[in-house]
Amino acid sequence: MASHLRMRAIWRALKKWSKAKYVRVAPILTTSIARRRLRRDAQSMQTPKMRSRECRPEPSGRRGALHRRQAWTPPVDIEQHAGQMHIRTDLPGVSKQDVQIEILRDQLIIEGERRAGAGGQQTARHRAECNYGHFYRVITLPAGVDPDSAQASMHDGVLDVSFRMAAAPGTVRRLDIQGG
Repeated sequence: MASHLRMRAIWRALKKWSKAKYVRVAPILTTSIARRRLRRDAQSMQTPKMRSRECRPEPSGRRGALHRRQAWTPPVDIEQHAGQMHIRTDLPGVSKQDVQIEILRDQLIIEGERRAGAGGQQTARHRAECNYGHFYRVITLPAGVDPDSAQASMHDGVLDVSFRMAAAPGTVRRLDIQGG
């Protein structure tokens, strides 16, 4: 009750201030009832088509892949040693046939799908912490990577994409003088 009286006092003060400044002030929505009404009004303005779009995966324009917000992102490690750049991605339970790797300009794109393991059987899940479905990861390659030297291998659920590092511009190279 006290909060209601406080709200009325604040509203009266705001009305007086708004008349003096010629500004119209909206009521303060601090109660849960007012917030629920506001949310209900906003949802009622949505068309059925807008509501159904929120629940359905949207195509991203890339060969029917799901929209990026629907895809999960696999973790990666990027290492450089001995003139090689290695990008390792953990993809347990994913076969190499379900993974596509593309190089587009200076980006490595790893895309695929991890299928749920129950092969069409009804199962009762007690906990679901693993990501299933479409995954998508874009990694910008650093300068000096030779994209034509890319090689990919997959062992024990770890995808390894390796690149040769080109000689960095600005490195000093000594030349021997030939002839007499």
